[in-house]
Amino acid sequence: MRFGTYLSTKKISVARAARALEMEHETVRRYARGLRIPRGDAMTKIVDWTNGEVTANDFYKLERKGSARSAA
Repeated sequence: MRFGTYLSTKKISVARAARALEMEHETVRRYARGLRIPRGDAMTKIVDWTNGEVTANDFYKLERKGSARSAA
């Protein structure tokens, strides 16, 4: 599930997620909008915090879609 979808489905604000994940608000906002892919520890925090509902593959699918659009 996309991270942004997860937040909206669970009715969790970006600010609340940022506090829970101990990350900057802007960083979490970019993750939620698919503008940035978390790496390393940030990805682990998100996967753990969402109980595996959001995985690394969910972010990488966004990256591939974006690449395909820019190639067209």
